[in-house]
Amino acid sequence: VDYLMMMSYDQSGGHHSEYKWGNKMIDQGAAILPAQQVAAGLPFYGKNFVSHRVVSRSSDILAVPCAGRHDTDGNWVTYEDIVQQHAPLPAEVDQVKSNDDGGRPSTLGFNGVATIEKRTSYAAAKIGKLLVMSTTMKDRNEHSKLSLT
Repeated sequence: VDYLMMMSYDQSGGHHSEYKWGNKMIDQGAAILPAQQVAAGLPFYGKNFVSHRVVSRSSDILAVPCAGRHDTDGNWVTYEDIVQQHAPLPAEVDQVKSNDDGGRPSTLGFNGVATIEKRTSYAAAKIGKLLVMSTTMKDRNEHSKLSLT
């Protein structure tokens, strides 16, 4: 094996890329191979999931994670679109209220700037490599998460 490139996102059963889940994947990869052979992918998009419990700090932004399930539509939203649709979007926010393609209330889960910073630091300490699966999902404004790396 030259490299193990792990998608530390697309988790099922709720938020698709929780911080703890991404760290668990990094730890598992580093336990199997030498750290220099492990790379972790970062999500630059969000996915809807239907939440069963909503705790809000304002009308748009959720303050705590919600248990839930992914929508079956499989759609994702770029981070750029999330920022534009929910501005101003604080750096520590990782989910917002949304509607799925069928118009049903849901939660859009993603990694905000603060979470990407934490994930980057964790990966740097454990494995030292990150990857971005698609630059077409790169956000192109002052809130760009790619500027962190």
